[in-house]
Amino acid sequence: MGGLAPSPNGHTVAFGEAATIAPGNPPPTQGLWVVPATGGAPRRLLLPPSSVEGNQLGIGPVAWSPDGSTLAYAVNPAGGVLNTTRPEPGLGLWLTRYDRVHSHLLATPAQLGAVDTSPSRAPFPIDQLSWSADGRLLAVSTRRPLPGSRQPTQTIPVVLAVDRRGGSVRVLVSGAKDGVFAPRGRAIAYVANGSGGAATATLRLAVGPGYHGRILASGPISSPAWAPDGRSIAYIDGGTVIRTVDATTGRLSVVATLAGLGRFPAGAQFVHLTWMHA
Repeated sequence: MGGLAPSPNGHTVAFGEAATIAPGNPPPTQGLWVVPATGGAPRRLLLPPSSVEGNQLGIGPVAWSPDGSTLAYAVNPAGGVLNTTRPEPGLGLWLTRYDRVHSHLLATPAQLGAVDTSPSRAPFPIDQLSWSADGRLLAVSTRRPLPGSRQPTQTIPVVLAVDRRGGSVRVLVSGAKDGVFAPRGRAIAYVANGSGGAATATLRLAVGPGYHGRILASGPISSPAWAPDGRSIAYIDGGTVIRTVDATTGRLSVVATLAGLGRFPAGAQFVHLTWMHA
């Protein structure tokens, strides 16, 4: 559900799970978990909120605050399936302290504007989370209804900024996804799809909210991830290649290919990238 979130000191990895199993059985792996970065037994920090409609709710993506004190996590419908007879109050963006678990809801899908225009007001999932370097903002990648459209199926990807101190929301980039703040300064990287869809996507870098994004790379790009030193960005190219691009010079390098890492089933792809302090 959105990949792994290493702690800033590199000692621990957090991740979310959304087990979709037969109704009536308790999902054994559902929740927000942490595991030592060196390996070992995972420990569950918390479960997702209970559903008011019998839906399965899952946790992910997850993001660790720069000071290591707080975990941000999204509660999304498990498997993307949701009975929307009435709103699910547990969906949205949540925060919890790591050292003493106590969750609170920071922003609902309605506050994010991430609900469709049909009478059901079905929410759109949160796909990516990223903390700003100063720990004040969260970049939230989701979808919103296309402005001016009355069709609930017509949506546009957006990267939003959510203030952790009060939950206020503003748009950082419209028509973009996978927004990630740089580990230093105010820069943000994101993926913008061209008119040809994923094949014409571009990885862009903006020096701050509201600034025009400079193109660093193009192609079927997904999951950009900043290096801890802020000098380069890793990303997945076409699902089978991991590349890095220098944020200053634009120089591209191949880090790994799926074929070079071993045997995988046909159609296998890289899904999510993150950096860890070694």
